[in-house]
Amino acid sequence: MCCIVVDGRNAGHSIGMTIDELALFARDSLAATWGIAQDGGGSSTMLVNGVVRNIPAVPCQMIFAPIVVGQDDPAIQNPPIQKVVTGPDSLPAVLPMCERRVANGMMMVVLESSNPSLSYVPGAAAITNSPTDVRLGPGTNYAVIATLPANTKGIIQDHALRGVFAKGQYWWKVSYSGVSGWVSEQSLSPEKAAPPTPSNQQ
Repeated sequence: MCCIVVDGRNAGHSIGMTIDELALFARDSLAATWGIAQDGGGSSTMLVNGVVRNIPAVPCQMIFAPIVVGQDDPAIQNPPIQKVVTGPDSLPAVLPMCERRVANGMMMVVLESSNPSLSYVPGAAAITNSPTDVRLGPGTNYAVIATLPANTKGIIQDHALRGVFAKGQYWWKVSYSGVSGWVSEQSLSPEKAAPPTPSNQQ
């Protein structure tokens, strides 16, 4: 899959492309078999990990946003911006930032296996077999809400995605004392049945 942004006509930087030229380039140079024209015009912007990677031709609208990252964070260095000094009223410092008037977006999704794991059933007990992260959703891309020690007992919850395969692992929603979230199957072990109590013999 290729994502392409072509800067518009800009002397000394870019001669631009028509939509037909871009289609022929994608077909003949990149061997693309299908494509989607997401946007067109001088405001087209490619943002990767918070950094603008091309040079849009259309000026942006300036807004002022509270500082939420350090001044040296690379995510705010393109274009360079300056910290606004607070006055005696001690209001939060703000940064002049660039905001596009039109916000289009594209989400890329990789379909995983539709065959869920059958290792557990709702209501079954499962024990963490090592220090285990509990996440907001089924996958390592979700935030960690708690880290549990080994040998912590939880109960498998009934959920439409139970046993779902994501990020190379199977996931289960598990309820522990005070926390409920998603745990990878490889971090769990079934609770072992207690050994029978020997009967008293004379």
